Amino acid sequence: MADLTYAFDFSPSSQAFSLAINLVVISFVLSAFALGISRAIRSKKLWSWGSEELAQALVNAALLGAIVGSASLVGSLVGSANSLVDANNFSACPYFFQNQNSPIAYSLCSIEDSQSKAWSVLSAVESQAFSLGVLSSINLDFNVVSAAPFTSLSYSASNYSSWASELSFVFSSFEFNKQFLFFIAQSGFSLFLPVGLLLRMFFATRKLGGALIGGAIAFFVIYPLMYCAFVTDSSALEGAYDVAYTDLDELSQTLAFVPSIDWGKTPDMAGLINSLDGVKLSEKVALPYKSVSVFVGAISVYAFLYPLISLVISLICARELALLLGSEFRLELFEKI
Repeated sequence: MADLTYAFDFSPSSQAFSLAINLVVISFVLSAFALGISRAIRSKKLWSWGSEELAQALVNAALLGAIVGSASLVGSLVGSANSLVDANNFSACPYFFQNQNSPIAYSLCSIEDSQSKAWSVLSAVESQAFSLGVLSSINLDFNVVSAAPFTSLSYSASNYSSWASELSFVFSSFEFNKQFLFFIAQSGFSLFLPVGLLLRMFFATRKLGGALIGGAIAFFVIYPLMYCAFVTDSSALEGAYDVAYTDLDELSQTLAFVPSIDWGKTPDMAGLINSLDGVKLSEKVALPYKSVSVFVGAISVYAFLYPLISLVISLICARELALLLGSEFRLELFEKI
């Protein structure tokens, strides 16, 4: 498991902050140097350009301060008392660190928990699909009469296999989202923000720098914060999981003996028929239909709908921030002086 402790730190003592503040200082020095040279050679054009760059350096400094302050505020929304998330519920989460109450950490915790639920139900469903498939393939031959008493279970086996396929896709979606958040945690503020500030120092790359800063803010803060807000109340998913797992466990106990049968012995086959006689097998098989369907629907919202909404909102925020941060002031000092 990757060590992401450093990734959530954007305090004044962090390396990312030190690099960012150095870039801001350099931008002030360059703009001041340009203004000094313009006075020495009496170049109004250079003076205008230096004034623009000085204004942009002030924006970079204000932006850096705002990011540090907002990072602290967002952390308090996630980890403090009476906040968006109760951190005590995630004391055992591998991504949730003391004094590192990042929304990315909480999102990773939530994804890990949902992914484990998906895997548990997926394993149980796949196991029952196998047992039902074995039963449906039984063909008894009594010389004069042949019978396939459980052939109708092939339809149920197919349904259980379909659920397993859907849950496998859900599991993959959670993993994709988790890996995406890993990437953002490792690169959001530690790489894209300093690079964005660097590119924003030069007028030729100012729009690209603004886009990188806007993207870093949107995906490091907005995306996981929105996902946190959506998954805070997971009572519906918890309830659906408990019922589905209970129903599947009951069916599992009914079919537990199926894989251990010696299919070459007639007495074992007869014992199988007798053991299933009177247990209302059709009702046992149908019992998880409702609960598993409810669980698949509920967890699909966490796997697809919530990340999609969060992504759309983040992209809109990134676009607006990129337009704002990549704009020029157009002071037109050359014409005014």
